[in-house]
Amino acid sequence: MLTYNIDKNGKTPIYMQIYSFIKNDITGGIITYGEKLPSKRSLAKNLNVSVITVENAYGQLMSEGYIESKSKKGYFACKVELITKQKTHIEITEPKYIQDDKKYINLSRNSVSAEDFPFSTWSKIVRKILSEKDEELLTRQNYKGNTVLRKAIADYLRQFKAIDVSYEQIIIGGGTENLYSMSGNILGKNLLIGIENPGYHKIARIYDYNHIPYSRIEMDSKGISVEDLRKSKADIVHFSPSHHFPSGITTPIGRRTEILNWCYEKEGRYIIEDDYDSEFRFNAKPMQSLFSIDKSSRVIYMNTFSKSVSPAVRIGYMVLPETLVKKADEVFGFMSSSVSVLEQLTMAEFINGGYFERHINKMSKVYRGKRDIIVEYIKKYFHSGDFKILEKNAGLHFVLKLKTEIPDSVIKQKAEEKGVKLSFLSEYYYGKDEESLHNLLITYTGIKQEETQKAVKVLSDIFYGKYE
Repeated sequence: MLTYNIDKNGKTPIYMQIYSFIKNDITGGIITYGEKLPSKRSLAKNLNVSVITVENAYGQLMSEGYIESKSKKGYFACKVELITKQKTHIEITEPKYIQDDKKYINLSRNSVSAEDFPFSTWSKIVRKILSEKDEELLTRQNYKGNTVLRKAIADYLRQFKAIDVSYEQIIIGGGTENLYSMSGNILGKNLLIGIENPGYHKIARIYDYNHIPYSRIEMDSKGISVEDLRKSKADIVHFSPSHHFPSGITTPIGRRTEILNWCYEKEGRYIIEDDYDSEFRFNAKPMQSLFSIDKSSRVIYMNTFSKSVSPAVRIGYMVLPETLVKKADEVFGFMSSSVSVLEQLTMAEFINGGYFERHINKMSKVYRGKRDIIVEYIKKYFHSGDFKILEKNAGLHFVLKLKTEIPDSVIKQKAEEKGVKLSFLSEYYYGKDEESLHNLLITYTGIKQEETQKAVKVLSDIFYGKYE
C-alpha cells in the first residue's frame, strides 16, 4: 500500500501532493511499468483523505500519461523513461555589466542616483496609462513604435533641437544599441561604415554581430579626421559630434561642414549622428545638430533617453532622412516594435506633460553641481601642475589628464583595491598603445556627494605614492 506524509495544513492542495508523490515514484522507478496502483477507496482510507481527493490526483496522473485506467481492473503505471541525473561541469562566467558594483565608488560608468529619478511622477503616469489606455496597451505596435511617442519626440525635436521632421521618419528602439543594427541593415551590409578610434566599444561589437563591415577612423583634437576618413574608403561615418565618447571632444562647425561635404561628394554616402547626451551642456545651449543643417537628406540622427532619464529606461530613437523611410519599411515592415507599449506611452506622457523638460533643467543643475564638487576636490588633492581637466562643459563625463609615469593599468588596479572603479582613454583605442597619455575618464552622474571626496583622495594617494 502507498503511504505518504500528507501536509493537510500546507499551501499545496492535498490532491496535488498525492499526484507529486506518485509521479516521483513512477519516474524514479519505485513504481514500475505495469504495476497496479491501489483503488481510490483503499488509498483514500490509507492516507485518511476523501475518495474525491484521490480521484483528482489519479485524474491528473492519467491526463499527463503517468497512469492508465483499465476497465474493471483498476489503475496501472504507464511506461515512462527513467530520468537520470547527469553530472555536468558548467563554468559560469558573469558578464561584465552584471558585476556587483555596490561595494565600489564607480567613476567609470553612467548611472542615476535613486534620489534623482522622478519616481513619483513616473509612477503617477504609469497608473494613469494603465487605467485609461487598456485597449491601446494590448494593441500590437509596428516596428517604428507607438505613434503618440513618435509625435511627442517630433514636437520635442522641433522645439528644442531645431530638427523639423515628420513622426513617420522616427523609429523607436530598445536603446541606441538596437538602433545601430537597424541602421546598418537599412543602409545595406555591402557598405563600409567608419567608426571613431577611440570609440564606444559596443558600436563595433554590434556591427560585428550583424556582419556589417566597418573601419576605424582616427580622431584628432577636433574630432574624427576627415583625412583618415577619406583614406578608409568608408561609405558611411558613425560619429558623435556634440560630445564624443570617450574623449569628450565637441566637433566644431568647420569640421562638421567638412564631413558633410565629404558625404555629398559621392552618391550613397550617409552620416549616422549619435547625439547620445547632447541635452547636457553647462556653458552654452545644445549645439546645432548635423541633421538640422543637412540639406541633402544624408544624415541619420540618433538619441536616447538612457542618459537624460536613466540607463534603465531602454528607449532610444532614430530619425531617418526622408530618402530612407521607404527602404526602412521594406526591411522591417514585417516586424513589431522592440519596446513595450506601456513604456512608450509613459515616455510620451512624460514629454507631452512637460515633465521631461523640467527633468532636464533639474538634472542639468544637479550634474553641474556634481561636476563642480569633483573638480574642487581634484584641485584640493592634486598640485596644480600635475593635472589638466579637458572637455568639462559638455555631456556627463570629462577627461582628467594626469602628469605621471605610473601606467594606467596600475592606477586602475590600485584604485579598485581601495573600492574605486576607474577607466582610462587608453582602454578605448584599437590597435594603438595610448597608456602613456594617462587620460582618466571621470563619470560623475551616479556618485553621491559623500563618496566624491573619498574617490579623489584615493586617486591622489595612488598618484603621490602613498599606496605601495
